[in-house]
Amino acid sequence: MELIKENIEYEQLMAENSVDTILHGEYVIPDTLPDVQEVLMLDCDARIQSIQVLENKILVDGNCRYTVIYLNKSEEGSTVHCTSYSTNFNNSIDYNRNDSDVYGDAECFVEHMECSIVNERKVSIEGIITIKAQVFSKNRYEIVKDVDGASEIQFYKTPIFIDKIVENMDVDMSGQCKIKVPMSKPPIDKIIKSEASIYKRNVRIIDGKCKVELWAKISMLYKAEDNEGEIFSSEDEMVIEKEIPADNLRESMREISKFEVADMDVSIEEDDMGEKRSVNCSVLCKGNMRVLSKEELYAIEDAYCTTMPLDLNIEKHKINIMHDEVVTDTIIKGEIELEKEMPVPKEIIFCKPVLTISDKRVIDDKVIVEGVMTVKVMYKTNNEEIPMYSVEDDIPFTSEIQCDGAKPEMQVMARSCIENSDCEIEGNVIAVKAVIKTRAMVSYTVDKDLLVDLKEGEGDLPKKKASIIIYSVQKGDTLWKIAKQYNTTVEKILQFNDIDDPDNLQIGTKLIIQGRAVL
Repeated sequence: MELIKENIEYEQLMAENSVDTILHGEYVIPDTLPDVQEVLMLDCDARIQSIQVLENKILVDGNCRYTVIYLNKSEEGSTVHCTSYSTNFNNSIDYNRNDSDVYGDAECFVEHMECSIVNERKVSIEGIITIKAQVFSKNRYEIVKDVDGASEIQFYKTPIFIDKIVENMDVDMSGQCKIKVPMSKPPIDKIIKSEASIYKRNVRIIDGKCKVELWAKISMLYKAEDNEGEIFSSEDEMVIEKEIPADNLRESMREISKFEVADMDVSIEEDDMGEKRSVNCSVLCKGNMRVLSKEELYAIEDAYCTTMPLDLNIEKHKINIMHDEVVTDTIIKGEIELEKEMPVPKEIIFCKPVLTISDKRVIDDKVIVEGVMTVKVMYKTNNEEIPMYSVEDDIPFTSEIQCDGAKPEMQVMARSCIENSDCEIEGNVIAVKAVIKTRAMVSYTVDKDLLVDLKEGEGDLPKKKASIIIYSVQKGDTLWKIAKQYNTTVEKILQFNDIDDPDNLQIGTKLIIQGRAVL
């Protein structure tokens, strides 16, 4: 007999953990800038640079870039200045499993960061970066799908659905755009901060290729010519597209992807009037995309032969099955109340919301994702001594996503991103509104006994002692179990008995089973 085998390959979330990393450093104001007398705002951008999975440990390296906006006060008045610093960070996250073929994924969030003045030429920055890491195992093994040349062998097969990995690819995408400063704002003297963020993505899989579209928001803060006391903002949007050929892709497949901005370059350009009102932006995005195909297999859990003994090698495996991927939009509203000692806002310059997921869980038919939206706002005032001011506050949010058939024991991976946001001055408060998109993938594991090898056993089959056997159905019996016990076949039992529902045997039912007699 010849064994027909099939390879099974799938990924499984093995461990998930987080760790806080404390950052602290002192930084000198560059010689080209005046003394610092009051810090207006500290903005931080933290990114993961590398991930390395070791035995029971995952190592994460990252970089945090600080932008410090501060005031210098003199007899001529207060002026706003900006300087940037950068520092690297690293940490390790423990996990309890020790599998040979694993890979990791991680993201980081600024939990808390503050800037204080050491002296007029030095500032101190300290805070906490939270790193959340996941470790996935790659499971590969062979199972017996069928046997050729042994018609007497009886198989007990059950259907299983496997999310087979078809492609696992790293994707680089780049795009360019031009931001034009309107005539209502002054020309650019110096860009003090620029950033890009992906707020929407669309991945379409068609036969033989994959099309990726990323929507990015580009924003910048700049100092104006002949106006050292003020900072202005400008923003634009761009779409980055790429088509990736892959012969084995089919429209019925689905993807799991993650994209983020890896780098951004800006350069100032003069317009036709000779004014610096144009900024050329080049954005590089990096991502990973895994394409999965849901395939139905009939796995052999047990077997026997009516003519010879069999030696079975059956292994127990935990198989990860994707239940569903669900998406929802959630509107977040909140208010930042200004204290009495804070200057009254005149105009919003800069509003930056950042999401952090604090908890995710599955309940019956739903996924619950909870988190915090941290909002930083910089605004202009009517106070000549403090022409600008900044505030920061946390707004909690909860996203409920309908997921039919979901159960509390299932696993969930979730990500949220801000699609659009807005803030307005309403009296003594700053009203914030944002629309976030939350994407959740729900999965579960099942224990399966799978036949991985089969060969002819030693010895002889036990001899049947009776010509005809009358068997009374017991609790938990199936036709398969009874047929195997008496070394016959399900077909023969059905042939000699009038059974209305073969899948649901009634306890106490009498069955005629052929023994030595020829019926």
